[in-house]
Formats: sequence, structure tokens, C-alpha cells
Amino acid sequence: MSNEKTKNEGSGSKQEKKAAASEKNEPALEKSPSDKTDEQSRQRLTGNDGGRCHTMMIDIAERKKYEDELILARNVAEQASQVKSQIISRMSHEFRTPLNAISGFAQMLEVNPEEPLSDWQKQKVEQILKSSDHLLELVNDLLDLAAIEASKIKMHLQPVNLMMHVQESLDLMQPLADKHQVTVRITRASSAEQYVQADRIRLKQVLLNLISNAIKYNHPNGSVNISWLLTSAGTVRINITDTGTGISEVDKPSVFEPFNRLYLQDNGIEGSGIGLAISRQLLERMDGKIGVISRLGEGSTFWVELPRNQPPE
Repeated sequence: MSNEKTKNEGSGSKQEKKAAASEKNEPALEKSPSDKTDEQSRQRLTGNDGGRCHTMMIDIAERKKYEDELILARNVAEQASQVKSQIISRMSHEFRTPLNAISGFAQMLEVNPEEPLSDWQKQKVEQILKSSDHLLELVNDLLDLAAIEASKIKMHLQPVNLMMHVQESLDLMQPLADKHQVTVRITRASSAEQYVQADRIRLKQVLLNLISNAIKYNHPNGSVNISWLLTSAGTVRINITDTGTGISEVDKPSVFEPFNRLYLQDNGIEGSGIGLAISRQLLERMDGKIGVISRLGEGSTFWVELPRNQPPE
């Protein structure tokens, strides 16, 4: 029996040796591309030096400090802007009350039948009224600007009939056009009604400002043309073209800045220098935009683009 056991162990040992020999002779399986990539990545990570991992550390303290300074500067600027808007709003309200009183008393003097004014007195009262109206306009513009910057103006966007809106604005500006001997006309590209997406009141405010400027900065017997067209972007562009003094290339980038009347402040034409800045901000809140095409001495075209809309049902 021991002999059989010895034989079995011997035969088992021979079988194990044959299996080991066959494994050595078998061809090795090829590695897949992903396996090769993983192995290359491990080699790069370990540096091919026995499995050790190399780590590179970067000091970002300076960058973090710079980012913190930027955040702090932005917060300070926003806080300063809010404080400025609050001061402008409060001061404007304080100015409006006495200005209304001055204007009211001047009007009473002008139309008092019991004590008629002399020609000299009438001239002075007219100057008072003219100056108070100008200051009230400036105060109202300041209030609008402060409200826009503080995001206190709510927009009620809706389909607006462009022809009707432009005609209403033109009717309001006709006395000013007659005074300056300027002809204002509307040119329609087609008879089809055109609608834009806008706030009715704020769009009229923009149109009145642009038409008013086109009249005031024109010359006697000059003209203003209002037209509109569809753009390839699906918006409606309104063009207000005048035959006035025009704007130089140097001054164009500053034309929409608040209180910047360029060289026009010395020509005797009244204005706050805020209207175009307000118009731009109002249009931006209506998903619109504004721009100017002009050449000094040849007139200007101020354009407004607004999203096109369908007539209300």
C-alpha cells in the first residue's frame, strides 16, 4: 500500500511539472490600449522608481489675496453706488418742493389781472418760470436715474403698436418743432403694423428724449426723420435722423455718459445731460439697446433696437 501511495505522489508531481511547463510555453495575452494607458499613467505618477508618488505643491496665497481684494473692492463700490442713489433721491425730493412753490407763485404773478405786470416784470417772471422748469426737469431726471440704478423701476413689458406710439410722441413734440422751425416726419417702410416688446411709458420716455434732442440740436429749417425696419436678428430698429450739428468720432464713446453734454453745453441749449444715459438704461431693462451713427457737421442718427412682438389677441 505504501508503494501505491508513493507511485501516486510521483505521478502527481510529474503532472504538476508538466502543467507548469505548459504555462511557461503559452503565449502571453496582449494588453488592451486602456490597460497600456493606465500603466503609462501609473508610471508617470510613480516616476518609474519603485512605486513612489511625486507631489507638486503651488502656493496660491498671493492669488487668494488678490481675489479677496477684488471682492472687497466690488462690495465697496456697490455700497457707494447705493449710498449715492439714496443721497440723490433724498436731495431731489427736497429740491422739488421749493421749486414747485417758486413756479406756482411765478405763474400767479404772470396771470394776475388785478395787478398786471409791466413788460420788464413779465420778462423777469418768464425767466423765473423758464429756470424753475429747467431745474424741475433736472430733478426729475435725477430721480429717474437714481431709481434705475437702485433697480426700483418695474417694467411692464407688453406688445406695443410702434406707429401709434411714435405718432403720440411726435404730437407731443410738435410745439417744440414749430418753435425751432424744424420739420419732423415719419417714414414707414410698409403699411403693415409693427409691434415691439416694451414698457409703454418707458418707451415713450425714450422716444420723447431722442426726438427732443433731434429738434433742439438742429438748425432752423432743418428736418428730423423717424423710421423703422426689421433686422436679421428678429428685432425692430427705430432710426431718428436729424440734420443737426453731428458728433465727432472722439466724442461718440462719451455720448451716453451721465452729465456729459460734450461741446453742446456752451451753445445756450438747455439740458441736463442725463437723458441719453437714462434712455440706455431703460432700454437695457427692456432687452433693447441704443446707438448712434454720426458725422460732425452732417447730422446724427440715433437708433433703438427692441424685440419684435405679435399683436395682442
